[in-house]
Order: sequence, then C-alpha cells, then structure tokens
Amino acid sequence: ENANAGMFSPERAEHEFYVVAAQPPLPKVGEVVINEILADNKTGAVDEGGQHDDWLELYNNTNAPVVLSGLYLSDNASKLDKWPFPANVSIPANGYLIVWLDENGSDGPFHANFKLSGNGEQLFFSNGTTNILDEVTFGTQKTDISYGRYPNGTGSFTAMPTTFNAQNSLTSKVQDVENAFFAHVYPNPANNTLHIEANEFLGKVQVLNTL
Repeated sequence: ENANAGMFSPERAEHEFYVVAAQPPLPKVGEVVINEILADNKTGAVDEGGQHDDWLELYNNTNAPVVLSGLYLSDNASKLDKWPFPANVSIPANGYLIVWLDENGSDGPFHANFKLSGNGEQLFFSNGTTNILDEVTFGTQKTDISYGRYPNGTGSFTAMPTTFNAQNSLTSKVQDVENAFFAHVYPNPANNTLHIEANEFLGKVQVLNTL
C-alpha cells in the first residue's frame, strides 16, 4: 500500500479475512515417549497387509490425550522431519500408538518412510527441527526380541519379550504340552545380582550375557 494504490489479500480485506488455526502446544519431554521398538520381526505382529514389519510404539504418560500434529519420527539426526505424523492424530491418555517402519505408506497412514536396521541405529521423536522430545540409540537386535522401556513408559531400555500395543513386561510365558509356567527375571540389565522367580521348579537355568 502507498499513497496512490494498495493491494490486499484477501482482495476484500475490509470484509473478508483469513483464519489461522492455532498449533496445539508440543508435549513436554517425558509426556509422550518412544516406549518399545522391534527391528527384526519374523514371527510377531503383522500390519494391515499381513507383513512382519519393523514397528515402533509410543506411550502417553499423561492422563489426557495428546495431539501429535506437527511432530515427526526420524532415524537421521540431520533430517529430523523425515516422517510427519498425520494431521489431527492424537494418542489417548495412558495409551499407545503403533507406527510401522516399513517404507510403505500405501498400507495406511501409520507407515513411516524408513525402516529400522537390525544392526543398530538411532531413532528420534521431535518437532522436526531442534526440539527432540525423545530419542533412543540401540545396538544389534535379536529376532523377535524387542527393545523397550522398563518400567513401562519411564524406565531405561532393555531387551524384552515383545508387548505389542501393551504394557512392557519382562515376564515371559512358556507353555509345553502338559503345563505352563511363568518366570520373572530382574533387574535387567543386572550387575552383581540377578533374581529369577518362577511358579514351579525350573530345572536347569542358563544365564547368558546378551552383549
């Protein structure tokens, strides 16, 4: 606009205007976290196409739904905005959200454009620029053994039986032809002391260092 002419957007700016939707506030660090990943899925959960793909589980530590619009997942620290969450998607209070990491967006909205390496790498959950809400670095993974937080949502990462879209647990259930037994091993990882509890006699127990 100057003394002789003016240009307006919208053209009838005196009578029309734009509405800019307010961006929901970002969750605080620790409110929504990377809770569990599986980088070598051979016999576990399958996606909509019946495929055993890599997956990531987010967990909402709060008592209210959290909108994920404007947030991203990435496996590249130099490109944090690699995969954006779908518009208007939210994660329920104290709930879970699964994202398939299979480079196959045609299978549905929750299929990221990158895969995980079973040999180890990094994962980032951020606003796509400098605000990293959570990240995890992992080494070589074992087939059908996930890497998750224990206790659920707040603890350190450790190898565990997969708990797809459910609370993380270090308790395994093994069933043979005649009966079933439960074993609970803790802490994991362990330093000097390891506790093994079971509901029946275990017989031979073998303890291995997964590293």
